[in-house]
Amino acid sequence: MKKTLLTIVAIVSMALTAIIFTSEANAQESTSNIRQVIKNSSMNVGLKKYYPIIDKAPTTTKLTKNSDNFHDTGGALDDYTNNEFQLWLIEPLNAKSITIDFTAFNIEDEYDNLFIYDGNSIDSPLIGSYTGSSSPGTIISSSGSLLIEFRSDCSNLLDGWVASYSTVLSNFDSAENTDKVVDYSSGLVFRVQIGAFSEPIPKTLMKEFSPIHREKIVSANITRYMTGLFKTSDAAVNTESQIKALGYGDAFTVGYYNGVRIGFNEARKRELVANEMIVDVDY
Repeated sequence: MKKTLLTIVAIVSMALTAIIFTSEANAQESTSNIRQVIKNSSMNVGLKKYYPIIDKAPTTTKLTKNSDNFHDTGGALDDYTNNEFQLWLIEPLNAKSITIDFTAFNIEDEYDNLFIYDGNSIDSPLIGSYTGSSSPGTIISSSGSLLIEFRSDCSNLLDGWVASYSTVLSNFDSAENTDKVVDYSSGLVFRVQIGAFSEPIPKTLMKEFSPIHREKIVSANITRYMTGLFKTSDAAVNTESQIKALGYGDAFTVGYYNGVRIGFNEARKRELVANEMIVDVDY
């Protein structure tokens, strides 16, 4: 009787183990299928917005040069890797439009995909999705931002792509962008000074910026060239860094309070006090 009971228990245990194993295998297969469906589906369906729930978050790289080469993660010589979820945001300072030209393109057909968006997020209009050797060719954005997304699955690595991009900058030569009068007579604002010169600067220079404004200092016989009108110091300092990266090393941020120019430290102090972040700051 005991032997019979033990035999029944053993059979039931083996059956339960088989059921559990089958369920786990089916669950893994289902998860894999979901991932693959999401990878291969159009962004218009919206499934990929939920991809991080079952997979890793994307790696995002921001490209701010006016022109540069653009390769997959393997560079010009090596293959890309498995299970990639990459985003590249091409967004140069004061860009009006961006042109990207693919001269080589080879990724795993159907299972690896490249998506290009006309804007700075996956919610921007989808220009196209590309797989296999169907190259995107030449793409031109309608604004100063272009987002590129790449996803690879777990096998079959190929050599990826070779591309380059260039930027059309906002037009400094237009009349409305020159000597524009800006009303900052009330409250606190931040601006970035690009430079100050005793002689007028030709319009063909500093064409990366739009709009740009001139402040004539009669007593000193100099003209200050300014850009931006920011409510926060962080936004102004971020723009200052981008301007310096373009080669204008003398750029700096300055504040205006009720129309009067003040130093950055004083302006920053007023900003912090206004936001109740501090009681007092000793500079």
